Amino acid sequence: MIPARLRREPSLARRLVVGAVLWSLLVLGLGGYTLSGLYRDSVLRGLDRELENNLLTLLAGLTTDSTGVVSLAKPPTDPRYERVYSGRYWAVLPMGSGEAGTAKAVPGEFTPLFQSRSVWDSPDFWPLEWAHTGGKTGSLPAGQKGFASAPGPDEQKLRILGQSVRLPDRPEPILLLMAADSRPALADARQFTATLMLSLAALCGVLVSAILIQVRIGLAPLRRLSEDFKHVARGDADRLSGSYPREVAPLASEVNVLLDANREIVERARTHVGNLAHALKTPISVLLNEAREHEGGFSAIVRRQAEAMSANVTHYLKRAQAAARAENARARTEAKPVLEDLVRVIGKLYARDRELAFRFDMPGGIPAGGTGFVFRGERQDLEEMAGNLLDNAGKWARSRVVLNLRAAESAPGANEPAMIEIAVEDDGPGLAPEAREAAIRRGVRLDESAPGTGLGLSIVDELARAYGGFLTLGESRLGGLRAVIRLPGTG
Repeated sequence: MIPARLRREPSLARRLVVGAVLWSLLVLGLGGYTLSGLYRDSVLRGLDRELENNLLTLLAGLTTDSTGVVSLAKPPTDPRYERVYSGRYWAVLPMGSGEAGTAKAVPGEFTPLFQSRSVWDSPDFWPLEWAHTGGKTGSLPAGQKGFASAPGPDEQKLRILGQSVRLPDRPEPILLLMAADSRPALADARQFTATLMLSLAALCGVLVSAILIQVRIGLAPLRRLSEDFKHVARGDADRLSGSYPREVAPLASEVNVLLDANREIVERARTHVGNLAHALKTPISVLLNEAREHEGGFSAIVRRQAEAMSANVTHYLKRAQAAARAENARARTEAKPVLEDLVRVIGKLYARDRELAFRFDMPGGIPAGGTGFVFRGERQDLEEMAGNLLDNAGKWARSRVVLNLRAAESAPGANEPAMIEIAVEDDGPGLAPEAREAAIRRGVRLDESAPGTGLGLSIVDELARAYGGFLTLGESRLGGLRAVIRLPGTG
């Protein structure tokens, strides 16, 4: 049985899977964010290069005569410049001479010298303050380029490139402007981001599946080791005999060493107990025989104490034998016929003296596909435990004793071995809650008027614990005592 504290701990597989998934999500998220930003920057840089190339084309087509009049011999040939509000625009603006050789728009003379047809009838298309770039006061320095963003027609978001130049025979500089709607480029970037996110999500799903498969394959030796531990715990095997990887093999070897050492210690202790018990039986028998041949108070005291010692010696011999049988847990006993026979035999014994009905019952019925419940242990130990409970119930019952056999219920999700439950109920006076624990202690007799040594319930409890089970006492639905033993078994 796995302790509740350990069941609350997350499994190793869960830790590995959760850790790997979190790291994968982090790496993929950062990678996706970085790639999306790089693509967006790349798209905008491509748009800027296009503006620069078209600006050079516009600059190459400008000429001046001897009077400084500017003419445009060859405008840019991109057909989008001919379509109204197409998202591609250019213009040539007159500039004045500013401080420190900077180019400055002339107030009242903002009418472009030349502009693309796509600008159409938007004379205020190019804002005067556009020339204030870089957060500096003043206009764009002569011969320098600068980028800016501004709203355009039809809610367009314009990316604008400007350059102030000086032409021969013209004292004032002119400002060349080239603009493009950045929305298509940004839409491409958003489309790339959406496609990238979907691709990364699919990749994440593939990675998670691969992680689950890898963890399952990688931890398979540990699951095999756990199954081998269960076989040892159930008594199906004496040692861990599987083939394990190098990382797990030392653990299996150490466990086998501990199992061998523990088996040797238990066997040695069991032998000593048996030898001691057998050595005491003869002197105790002599004392009993001598005490029975003489009458008197002293002989009676000796007889009672010798009988108590004999009962204790018998008890510990049975306990050692039961422990030896429990060690060999390969034994299997069909519980239903054994318990039915016990109920019938003990019922007949008590029916001689008084009207007392014994009944065997299986509330859940026989498990599907089986003939009854199987106790993983020796038949004589099952008879010893159930017989003691039936005998104890028969002593105190008024009219009825019922023995129920069924599968023990486990907590939801609990990884516990299969158990069977044997409950014996009577309609006698029962026991107070504070007296139930004392009744299980060895040698305790709650009513000295009743026959016995007070070892019955103690023997049941110790035998059950030897097999990995336990005994509990409670209140019966019949009004008396309800004694329940849980034992390893299957349906």
